[in-house]
Amino acid sequence: MILTAVLAGLLHDMGKVFSYMEITDGNGAFWEAYESLLTWVRKNQLKQYYIRCCFECKDNAYKHAALVHIDKLIPADTYAFLALTGIGDRLTDELRKAVMNREGLVGHILNNADGQ
Repeated sequence: MILTAVLAGLLHDMGKVFSYMEITDGNGAFWEAYESLLTWVRKNQLKQYYIRCCFECKDNAYKHAALVHIDKLIPADTYAFLALTGIGDRLTDELRKAVMNREGLVGHILNNADGQ
């Protein structure tokens, strides 16, 4: 459960990177998060790109974005380690509920740590 709480703490705001940031090249083409930023830069042979933060424009979209990208952020070996506990599915569910809705035991811990 401790590792699950640590992961939730690290990941609960990571969706903001995907939903509140717009990354463009000099011609206005946007980076789409389905590929890595490095891949996009190399594919388009960019020497520079622009980052714009838009915190006021997307409300709580970051919560959904965190879930969509969670498997890109947590290595498969981490899920395998959680599975060794015998309750890996339950721990993964706790993590997802905490990141998305601040629900469950881990969500409660996250709320207290985040000052809410």
